[in-house]
Amino acid sequence: MSPEAASKRTGSATSSPESTVSLRSDVVEPTRVEKELRENEKRLSAILAHSPNPTFLKDLEFRYLYVNREFEKALHVSQQQIQGKRDDEVFPQEQAASSQAHDFQVLQAGLPMEFEETVLHDDGPHTNIVHKFPLLDEAGKVYAIGGIATDITERKRTQEALRQGEERFRFLVEGVRDYAIFALDAEGRVATWNIGAERMKGYSSQEILGRHFSLFYEPCDIESGMPEHALKEATATGHFEDEGWRARKDGSRFWGNVIVTALKNEAGQLQGFVMVTRDTSERKHAEEALRASKERFQRYFELGLIGMAMTSPTKEILEVNDELCRTLGYERSELLQKSWSEMTYPDDLAADVAQFNRILAGEFDRYTLDKRWIRKDGQIIDTIMSASCVRRPDGSVDYFVALIQDITERKRFERELKHERDQLRLVLDLNKSFASTLDLAQLFRAFSIGLRSIMRSDAAVLWLPEMERSAVRVHTVDFPEGKGFLNAGLICPMNGSIPGRVFQTSKPYLFGALPPWLNPELHDVLANEGLKSGCALPLSHEDTVIGILNFACFRENAFTERDVELLGLIADQVAIAVENALRHRKIAESTQRLEEERLYLEEEIRREHDFGEIVGKSPALKNALKQVRKVAATDSTVLILGETGTGKELIARAIHNLSSRRDRTFVSVNCASIPAGLLESELFGHEKGAFTGAVTREIGRVELANKGTLFLDEVGDIPLELQSKLLRVLQEREFERLGSTRAIRADFHLLAATHRDLDEMVKSGAFRSDLYYRLNIFPIEIPSLRERREDIPLLVWHFVKKYAQRMNKKIEKIRAEDMETLIHYSWPGNVRELQNIIERSVILTDGLVLHQPLLAEPKSVRTNVAPAGQTLADAEREHILNTLRETDWVIGGAEGAAARLSVRRTTLLYKMRRLGIFRP
Repeated sequence: MSPEAASKRTGSATSSPESTVSLRSDVVEPTRVEKELRENEKRLSAILAHSPNPTFLKDLEFRYLYVNREFEKALHVSQQQIQGKRDDEVFPQEQAASSQAHDFQVLQAGLPMEFEETVLHDDGPHTNIVHKFPLLDEAGKVYAIGGIATDITERKRTQEALRQGEERFRFLVEGVRDYAIFALDAEGRVATWNIGAERMKGYSSQEILGRHFSLFYEPCDIESGMPEHALKEATATGHFEDEGWRARKDGSRFWGNVIVTALKNEAGQLQGFVMVTRDTSERKHAEEALRASKERFQRYFELGLIGMAMTSPTKEILEVNDELCRTLGYERSELLQKSWSEMTYPDDLAADVAQFNRILAGEFDRYTLDKRWIRKDGQIIDTIMSASCVRRPDGSVDYFVALIQDITERKRFERELKHERDQLRLVLDLNKSFASTLDLAQLFRAFSIGLRSIMRSDAAVLWLPEMERSAVRVHTVDFPEGKGFLNAGLICPMNGSIPGRVFQTSKPYLFGALPPWLNPELHDVLANEGLKSGCALPLSHEDTVIGILNFACFRENAFTERDVELLGLIADQVAIAVENALRHRKIAESTQRLEEERLYLEEEIRREHDFGEIVGKSPALKNALKQVRKVAATDSTVLILGETGTGKELIARAIHNLSSRRDRTFVSVNCASIPAGLLESELFGHEKGAFTGAVTREIGRVELANKGTLFLDEVGDIPLELQSKLLRVLQEREFERLGSTRAIRADFHLLAATHRDLDEMVKSGAFRSDLYYRLNIFPIEIPSLRERREDIPLLVWHFVKKYAQRMNKKIEKIRAEDMETLIHYSWPGNVRELQNIIERSVILTDGLVLHQPLLAEPKSVRTNVAPAGQTLADAEREHILNTLRETDWVIGGAEGAAARLSVRRTTLLYKMRRLGIFRP
């Protein structure tokens, strides 16, 4: 049955805005409308008959009304065989059930729908995309179902073979939606429009119906008459196919495959056209990309800067470029006759074959390895080869592409660079060794081991000169395979020996064989050891040869001038190390000797004088020394009280020397001699940047006294604000440096001394009571010289002998009247004043009798009792003024006021400014 017959059986067709076909079901008088409907039916009939895809119509009971020739050919069933039958009466059950279910869905929805259906052909199942749509009468009711099937089986097979996966799959699934199928009238105006056309070109059916199809062409194609040519060719031949760029509504374009079919009536009169357009932009882009890729590859292959080859899976060479010919030294025709294996260096063949076989097995698609080749001229070259395969759709290898780059020069450079790096590493390692050890033997062994890693050296010898014997002596030997003939201590004369020659000339000496002029004794030693060649280099420091570096080898001509150059650089470093080691040895020996002398002298002093320079036998002094012995055995804090010059520091040192800490440090701090602003830093130290001028970190006296004894002289002069910090140190035995928050532990025995009355200072608020109680655990009162006048003769003779010996004088007598004067003098400066007066008298003495001591008050006795109402500052000011007048305002020097007052010059100047004392 034809589509016209089907329409007569069910009604006539008309067009609707929804792009469906409506056929009238009633019979009316022939009118102009009926003629138009029949014309539309003819057009529909032509569209369906000439559709390149299987097309069919079914009634509402899903019986076939019409199938076109493509349907008959595809399913091997004729119109007569299938007309009036359902799918389950013609096709297999599963196929029929699927088709009928889809028909039912379209009938229920009343809308066009697409389905994927499997149809059994002679050569097996085929997959179709079927576009099914309802046919509506003029009342809008469905009276039939139409369908267009697209066989996508071959496309799916192509998709799998080409591995284009998801994109190709999506193309096949969408099926007919990727086809723009529409009809034109005889003048080329659009008469029908499907969803695929709307999707592809961007126009809705309302926008495009009645417009000329040339708007789908680009302006240049319109000017060239391409639209008219397409219709003319289709009219003449019935069919026209073309590919080219087509325009969309939004101005974009796509590459389309266009088939134009002319529709003619039985009389051969042109009725219109059917156009089927498929978007093939992706294919076009892919073809262009593939063509460009092939062109690039061909240019790259021919003009590449590295060798390239194509080989078969059996390693037959298929193609090579000019660079590979130059690399291997063959003509192209010669290479094409060669096999891959015969040009491969034998030692590298196994690795290459193993990788090649793994690609054939499908483990991977490319590999890279370093490979050596044998050139036509026999030269062996180093290359880096990257090989990859191109596979067929079934996964087997089609051919190989290999990139071969000549890296012979690079390899040579790398070997040289590695050698230089090893040399540099040796020098750096030597520098580290030289910096970390001063043991010459250990240094030399480390150096020799490192040297053997970069050059052949079987024996290394360090010779040192012995000038008094005109010989050289082996100091150190590193000879792992030695037989014992060449060992440390071997002495050879300068003349007739290789090290002697180097020492005398200050120049390196290279010998490929033992020289004939060699001393017989040294010749026999080297010959017995089997050493045949070597080199020797001077070790020079400040233009003086201090040693000889000697290397030797079992084979002849083992060393080159280049080796000597390297060893010359190393020899400079070794010379510094040898010089340092020799100096260190001398210093160590001297230090050891001095240490032994010190221990001897200290032992002598301890044996002769338990209390060092404390001289006297008076009961008052003996009582103080008795207290010293008792407290020295403990770590209790001691407060030493006494006037200025009574020897408080000597008592402190005596306590230290008798204590268990005598082998540790005794740290003394005169609190009165250090400005108040600096005393805290002096005691506790400071970090770098703690205050202006603190350019480095300094360790304080408290930290220095750790494990030893800390003596704070004139503790009464510590500023009140610093006393709390000192109290914390005494209580908790920890402190912080200035500028730091880290607590430092300190273990020390504290001894303090003062000439001030701390009781009165506590009462007046000038001294903290809690600090005073901490210091006053074990007070020792040192008697003044007035309180032990019986000790003055002993002290006088002690100081006379001391200074006479120092000044190389002989004094045997002191006048009785002078001694009497000294005994009855008030001694405001106590023992220190006595010592200074005796030193001055010894200086003035010319004979055997001591020069008369010059006393400030030779006839009267001074007392240290201050006038009533006089303050401590007043008394101190008066005492300083008196001393300055006695010295004629001379502050520094041995006879200056600072020396008489037993304070530093800077401390005295500070006190003078504080008390307002100025020279008149």
